[in-house]
Amino acid sequence: MSCEPITKRKFDALQAPTKPMEKLRVTQYQWFANEDGTLLGTVVFDPADQSWGSVILRAGLGECRVVQIAERLATQQDARLQLRVAMDGMDARSNAAPRSAAI
Repeated sequence: MSCEPITKRKFDALQAPTKPMEKLRVTQYQWFANEDGTLLGTVVFDPADQSWGSVILRAGLGECRVVQIAERLATQQDARLQLRVAMDGMDARSNAAPRSAAI
């Protein structure tokens, strides 16, 4: 399962009701989610230090929490690439088949 681009409107709906992104002072430019909407990501620009970054959130059970922030990336493309690689890795790990316990 991979993470794909989504609209800001869908991103906002998936992170409801806690909306942790509203607390960060960055401008969001691109939004992503995995197939079931439990892993969200956004490419952001930080006007304070004039750099790009990304934020990954885990959504579920009425909550949405920040699980990773990447900062001070040189370009929007760098931020998008870092975000997609990180999200796809997290999504693959969370969807891996559980291992059986040794007896």
